Amino acid sequence: MSTVLFTRRGATYTVRFRYDPAVVELLKTAVPGYARDWNPATKEWTVNTGHAERLAQALRATGHQVVGLEPPPPPTNGGDPLDWARVLFTRVGPTRREPVFRALTKILHPDAATGDTTLQRELNLARDQLTEGETS
Repeated sequence: MSTVLFTRRGATYTVRFRYDPAVVELLKTAVPGYARDWNPATKEWTVNTGHAERLAQALRATGHQVVGLEPPPPPTNGGDPLDWARVLFTRVGPTRREPVFRALTKILHPDAATGDTTLQRELNLARDQLTEGETS
């Protein structure tokens, strides 16, 4: 199996490895074309940050060694019921926060068949708290 080196460069990661057609195919499968780029001069891939973790997970799952992109620690619940929603919103980032909020609201809203008042309230509070922190 190959060793794959991830190096953070701003909003992207460079991804380097000794040529392995299986790794190239996995990279192309895990990362959409708009989120990756091959640089033949440096012999490295550039992958958008949002897709780097998905690629690393796919590589680990197939037995490849990933260096430079450690798996995120599992979320811990320190007794605060809002932790799950804060972790989710932090993980998806501010640009995806509202679409994720709307999608989950369709499922969690008390008027929906799958609704859950408590989870919807926690989702609302976590979003409100993170939004307030950004405008302050």
